[in-house]
Amino acid sequence: MIAFIKAQFVIESGLLLLIALLSIEKTLRRGENCRLFLVAFLLVSALHLTALGLGYYVSRSVFVWAEAIKIPLSLAVIPLFFLFVSAAVTAKQRSVKYILYHLAAPSVFLIAMPLVITLAYLSGSLFTSGRYLETWSVVGHAVLFVQTMLYTLMFFVRFRVYSRRLQDYYKNAPGSTGIFKYLIISFSVYFLFTDSWLMSSVLPEQGFLLVQSLLIFLAAGITGWLGLNLAIYHKQDDIPLPVTTILPKVEPLEMKEMTEIIEELQPIEIQVDEIHSEQDLQEIETFSEPEEKPRRKSGLSRKPFDDSQKRALYKRMLNHLITNELYTDPKLTLKHLANDLGTNTRYLSMVINEYQGRNFNQMLNYYRVKKVMRLLVDNEAESYSYLGLAQKAGFHSKSVFIAAFKTQTGTTPSEFSGTMKKLIKS
Repeated sequence: MIAFIKAQFVIESGLLLLIALLSIEKTLRRGENCRLFLVAFLLVSALHLTALGLGYYVSRSVFVWAEAIKIPLSLAVIPLFFLFVSAAVTAKQRSVKYILYHLAAPSVFLIAMPLVITLAYLSGSLFTSGRYLETWSVVGHAVLFVQTMLYTLMFFVRFRVYSRRLQDYYKNAPGSTGIFKYLIISFSVYFLFTDSWLMSSVLPEQGFLLVQSLLIFLAAGITGWLGLNLAIYHKQDDIPLPVTTILPKVEPLEMKEMTEIIEELQPIEIQVDEIHSEQDLQEIETFSEPEEKPRRKSGLSRKPFDDSQKRALYKRMLNHLITNELYTDPKLTLKHLANDLGTNTRYLSMVINEYQGRNFNQMLNYYRVKKVMRLLVDNEAESYSYLGLAQKAGFHSKSVFIAAFKTQTGTTPSEFSGTMKKLIKS
């Protein structure tokens, strides 16, 4: 029986390593470096199974090391899976500093492990339940609990950002929607199976090791296989996109021009894949980048942000902003939008200023006013107050709404609504 269980651990660890090798092959073939985090996750899972087996079927000296190393391995599971999923969904290149930040806890425990075992050996409690090893285990499980809570809290705090990125990912890779959901479920199950304290209260004592190792292997194997088949999000910067609508800057309107407004507002659902006018298209194509100040010579040089990249970013920004009506979110910031698009605030602000002649907040107010105008034409004012309409469009202040509306239309919301009703009746 012991020989069978030993063989089981070897086979399970070997199969996880095989999935890791397949993931490495796919990474090298497609250049999808985010799968390296999946490889690391599978390696950690294989080592965890190996440590689990060594802890029961080898000499006491190896047993201590096997038990001690399970703490940093458990702490590495959540960060590695998070790094893989976030990189796969957003296509962001993570810096070394960012990766080390998430792997700080398991790294500290891995470095401290030899010191703890040495202290236990010097105190004569290496092969007993001495205070050093007991403290190591208690502190490790406490940190694991805190880590789990922090990642859960981070998800809820940034839920809005994550949900937007997932929406973009689902549009880019619709075939992976089901795979992604099952991936999250399988990892959650795997994480629960690795908790020996929890599993000992569920599984029978007889055959506990055999059943737990099998469950860990199945959950880790399914997670790895789903991750191997998960489609990776690729940025579309270098792929030609449909020409988007460039909305002209709205000048204050006279009352006699209200009829034209009605005609304009009927197709207010902005089609980002249509050309608004030949003039707008020409403005995009003839756009020229202002001269940059000479930089000091250094070993590193920034990649130039050229015209084609600006046009691609602007198209993606409009597509993301208008199609999803993100401007109706009063908490939307330039940083949030830049994160969604995988760029930085400097480039995004530059593109908005140069293509629209507005800053970020003015652009949001422009689309919000258009939204209110559409609601007024649709007689939504019968069900909402003007403040309610403004809040529905994304304004958080009545004064800001009225000022933006009057600047854009040359009239107040109530006057605009009254004139619309008269024109419609006539």
